[in-house]
Amino acid sequence: MVTGRILQVKLHARRDQAKDQAKDQAKDHQEDVQWMKDHKKGGGNGAGGASCPADGIGYTGETEFVGQGPKAAPLRGTVGCIDANNATGAPLTVEGQVANIIYGPMENGFSSQQFSCLGETTIPGGIDSLTAESMVAAHCGSSVSEVSVLDACGGHARPYHYHERMSCLYTAAPTTGHSTRLATMLDGRGLYGKFVATDTLPADLDACGGRTGVTPDSNGEPVYYYMVQDRPPFTVGCFGPVTSVEQCRSLYPDSCGNGDEITVTTDNYGSFRYDPDCPCYEPTAGYITNIPAGETTPNGTLTSLSTPTEQATPVLAPGGTNKAGLSDGMSLMTTAMLTVLSILLALSI
Repeated sequence: MVTGRILQVKLHARRDQAKDQAKDQAKDHQEDVQWMKDHKKGGGNGAGGASCPADGIGYTGETEFVGQGPKAAPLRGTVGCIDANNATGAPLTVEGQVANIIYGPMENGFSSQQFSCLGETTIPGGIDSLTAESMVAAHCGSSVSEVSVLDACGGHARPYHYHERMSCLYTAAPTTGHSTRLATMLDGRGLYGKFVATDTLPADLDACGGRTGVTPDSNGEPVYYYMVQDRPPFTVGCFGPVTSVEQCRSLYPDSCGNGDEITVTTDNYGSFRYDPDCPCYEPTAGYITNIPAGETTPNGTLTSLSTPTEQATPVLAPGGTNKAGLSDGMSLMTTAMLTVLSILLALSI
């Protein structure tokens, strides 16, 4: 009897120990998942512990990013905080929310919940807001301006956050015409409007969206800083400086060049390849692409087009499709057949 009781006690002890180990493992797993959400995807009011002050005063960045050299930015979450000294004097209030957060370029995806015209079609997450809207426009037979989910200043949602433009938050410095500062990014560096001089866009932004130069508030000293862009990544693709798009891509080994490229169809640029959750774009290409230079789209070699704001008409590459859905080859064949039929009809008369 004693032996049986001892065995029973041991069995209970082992069972309790196994339960404790399972709880610890579950807790560790949850912590790992939360860490990945915070540091890789971002979410809520920040990523990696970022919390933007409501008054826009005193934010200097996050210790995990400040002074750490080139580093990946959160893919879906806060990449910067609006400064109090922006053109409006303080973060705006939009629909009762303090508009003090800047997100990276990627959307979480669209469905019929946002656009009934999509029906059963979904726009996957990990695509920049401009391209995602252009995909909706193509599917729904509309224009980007008609389907845009962003307001005039480039923000939306709850919590309210900016993706693009932010034109309401900066002005031109009176002496140089350089756009003024509007935000501080997670690495402590400033984000400025899109002009380096009066109505002049920069030609030297790196793949992170930054450059080295004199800003309206750097006291004549050159500093590395970021600028708003009309094209993705809109603010930052990474925290720089970097010397190439390839270096930017190397900061995202799990999402850039990992084999999950898809074909997207847009209203402005036709169909082309896109690498989801890869915020490293060719900064000087006249085309929205985060596919390495020299690679081809399903429609042929990438064609240089005007910037997204110019609403360019798609230029077909060899083997591309026209608006009726016919390939260039099919269109030529159709034309030739019609010509032959015309000649035969004329001979028969």
